[in-house]
Amino acid sequence: MLRSGESIAIAGHGWSRNLRSHDDEVTCADLQGSCGDGVIQMDEDCDPPDGVSCDNNCLRIPQCGDGFLDDTEACDDGNTLTSDGCDAVCQLEPLLNDACADSQPVLDGQTNFYTFDATTDGPAHFDICQFDGQTYHDIWFDYQATCTGQITVSLCGSSYDTDLVVYDGCTCPVTAALACNDDGCPGAPPGAYRSLVTFEAGVGDCFKIRVGGWGETDAGAGVIDIACDHCDSDADCDDGLFCTGIETCESGVCQVESVPCDGQLCREPDETCMPIPPGDVDRDGDVDLNDLARFVRCSGGPGSVLPKCINSDIDGDGDADLHDYAILQEGFTGTMP
Repeated sequence: MLRSGESIAIAGHGWSRNLRSHDDEVTCADLQGSCGDGVIQMDEDCDPPDGVSCDNNCLRIPQCGDGFLDDTEACDDGNTLTSDGCDAVCQLEPLLNDACADSQPVLDGQTNFYTFDATTDGPAHFDICQFDGQTYHDIWFDYQATCTGQITVSLCGSSYDTDLVVYDGCTCPVTAALACNDDGCPGAPPGAYRSLVTFEAGVGDCFKIRVGGWGETDAGAGVIDIACDHCDSDADCDDGLFCTGIETCESGVCQVESVPCDGQLCREPDETCMPIPPGDVDRDGDVDLNDLARFVRCSGGPGSVLPKCINSDIDGDGDADLHDYAILQEGFTGTMP
């Protein structure tokens, strides 16, 4: 019990009281608050009641999609979406396309997927894929092109570090990869650690798409987004963008005749080429925290550098080590952490 001259505050609840007279006393009951006052007390799950997720006693009303695992639920991922591993009634979804032979058809537009329980059954491609050439915890899709032109497959809306491979044809086992990408999405990490590929196709062509993770521990939920673009005339290709070179429309596909900045960075605003700054690991024209983050992720001291990390080998001696870090530090713009 507190008496005159003393005060008390309840941390985290924004509630306090000062005692002014000898007769003014505070008991434990005074500190409990009440359901409906908009402040969540120690014996409450929520406040105020809404009859949907919070009952009249300020206790949580169990429901699928609230992020709490209740007795009747096998999972609860905080939503009621399907095709993300946990269905609309909070039951586990079977993984139907874990094996190449069990590929599922996929259409243009966005499709949810998950790889939580997926195994790795596809081959490694050291010649075209990043990191160690493998795509871990892979699942499989069959895509039939809806146009003659350029196909873009994106995993940019996914929740984990992805890897993406495309094969010409829809037969198993797969052989040589047509396209492969690890970090292809725009922006800064971790969003940049998502995958995106483009390739040419004819209408009706079938492609096997393999979706997985960068490393052995990378799996999660995501979105695969597929679009097919084509040209009808040369005018569609002459977009005035310097970095695309000279383009012509051939059989519905924009063909690049020349690349203006071979081996250098292409500056679109003033249509000039510029050398790659030493330490520009992500090839965006400057040396900043994004480059440092990518370098730290790939650095491992003397030894061979992984294909995924080739840009971190700044001095070109076959590894990403302290000497490369010194070059990055010298070209860094801003304050090093």
